Amino acid sequence: MPCPYAERRGALVLCKVTGKTVNPIAYPCLGTKYHACPYYIQKQEQARAEAAAGKAEAKPARPPQAPSAARPAAGHGLLGLTRLGGLPSTCRECIFYIKIRDWCLILGSDLEDPDTPACIR
Repeated sequence: MPCPYAERRGALVLCKVTGKTVNPIAYPCLGTKYHACPYYIQKQEQARAEAAAGKAEAKPARPPQAPSAARPAAGHGLLGLTRLGGLPSTCRECIFYIKIRDWCLILGSDLEDPDTPACIR
């Protein structure tokens, strides 16, 4: 199986990564070991970097939340629960809080500040 970036041109091969002809004896363009080619590795790393950059841009921004003017005392008026069944004072104590994503399962959204719960009634 030839390299996906190789195009045969007579006795030589056109490398689509460099845009130049290469000697297929010096470079494994036409064989099964093209994964070891420095040009192939360079192109794959570039594609991975572009994919990672695109993935980072695809993450939606969090909408701004209005600050609550009057907050009840800590732990009162919250919809969440702690592991022991009590009321949490922060999102970090709540069983419905997903720490990895700063996500609230009750609200179904990202949290701006896990220290100030957004589920106050």
